[in-house]
Amino acid sequence: MCWAMPLAPEFVTLVSEPREDYTLIDSGSGRKYESYGSRRFIRPEPQALWEPATADWQADGEFIPGSDDDGGGRWYHAGKVPAEGWPLSWNDEVRFTASCTPFRHLGFFPDMDPVWRWMRGRLDGVAEPTAMNLFGYTGVGTLALSAAGAQMVHVDASKNRWRRRATMPRCRG
Repeated sequence: MCWAMPLAPEFVTLVSEPREDYTLIDSGSGRKYESYGSRRFIRPEPQALWEPATADWQADGEFIPGSDDDGGGRWYHAGKVPAEGWPLSWNDEVRFTASCTPFRHLGFFPDMDPVWRWMRGRLDGVAEPTAMNLFGYTGVGTLALSAAGAQMVHVDASKNRWRRRATMPRCRG
């Protein structure tokens, strides 16, 4: 099926709803405090210019950015965080491994959840859906669409994520 682009774009507001696999607990002073499953982390967030709601951030790990122009940084762990990662799921149907990456993220981008849900809604009623994920990176969005029955093309894959593809479910096709 080929979708024609409309002459005028349709703007849609996508809102993230609370989920068990991810929660933004607090943010402020250039950081965010999040839970990924049962683990809690503090990560840099340059756009969080306000003061946090609370100062009591008990985290399993914190990413401290590097001080040079090249960025970088490293994770500091206060709790037990398995180096090989830990299992998470999205929508109770896509299973993947979260882990502390050297790029300050944890192996998936939870803020993309409303986008994945919207994309899946676009597949409704399509007999044999085919889709291309141009920002595939960690693969969770590709797996979300594949689980809904789409034949997928995955572009921009993270080398480290797909190196560990034995922990990722196989896409059909």
